[in-house]
Amino acid sequence: MEGLRRKPNAKNAGTVKPVTSLNGIASREILKARELDPLSLVINGLVGFIHMRARQYDRAIAECHKAIELDPNHPFGHWLLARSLDAADQAKDALGEARAAAKLSGYRPPYSSHLGYAFARAGQLDAAKKVLEALGERRKTEYVSPYDFAHIYVALGEADLAFDWLDKSFQERTPQLSGDLWEPIFDQLRHHSLILVSHPPNWPCSSAVTRINSQMLPSTTKR
Repeated sequence: MEGLRRKPNAKNAGTVKPVTSLNGIASREILKARELDPLSLVINGLVGFIHMRARQYDRAIAECHKAIELDPNHPFGHWLLARSLDAADQAKDALGEARAAAKLSGYRPPYSSHLGYAFARAGQLDAAKKVLEALGERRKTEYVSPYDFAHIYVALGEADLAFDWLDKSFQERTPQLSGDLWEPIFDQLRHHSLILVSHPPNWPCSSAVTRINSQMLPSTTKR
């Protein structure tokens, strides 16, 4: 998880570009893509996704609704809408969309794992834990990303377990770590400090980050 820790010798040491500063570039590119393919569910959904990452929740929700209108029976739009609604503290509505996404996907990750997250955020802790159990069983026979476990534990308030699974994500090089840690899901981990767990010097691998520094995540200010 090298991208999360400070590198004292790096030119930009001590500075982190906020996700909102990337949003303008990403927005321009995805809007160009939508001009070329205005009926693409994925592209329209990603417009909402970018606004969600920039903490522009009203715009994110509106764009996700547009995506769903293009194909109400595809889980992708419902999944992104669930994430945007949750980020806007609309847990009840978010759970409804998470249920829809999971059902439409045949209860496969990441849609099923986000349902576990939504259960926890809505206070249905037993249901969230059942999703964790189901993911654990599934992981015995097929690949399930550790990230899918991590964000459920975040919602359950189990920070240490969340960090453990994030560390497993680092070890397995899961692609979500390239950007998803900027999402509102992880904002509640801000109060934890960054801890580097160093392997013994003779190990042929680098240190792994098991804590997220509050300065490494974007502002939670809603726009």
